[in-house]
Amino acid sequence: MPKLSPSAIEKNKSRIEEAAKSGRVGDVDVVTARALAPLSKLLALSEGFFCERTVGLFLKGREASREMEEAGGGVGRFSFQSIPSRVHGEGCIVSVRRS
Repeated sequence: MPKLSPSAIEKNKSRIEEAAKSGRVGDVDVVTARALAPLSKLLALSEGFFCERTVGLFLKGREASREMEEAGGGVGRFSFQSIPSRVHGEGCIVSVRRS
């Protein structure tokens, strides 16, 4: 995996709802969020930021499997991978890519 220098990283700290409305964020490399909302809502809010290279990294708790199933049910626009948390036994990082 290529390493980035800190100067190559641009952060947008606004709320995702505000960034989506503003139109100032286009295709990005990474979208991330803390335990903000169910995965289906996170994807609805962030879908406009995803392109073929984008990865979403969303911290989820014990309901992650159910949320991935609900978010993927019939949609087929995203693929999911669950990465076990190293700090919380019931948590994981859900990695999301556009299908």
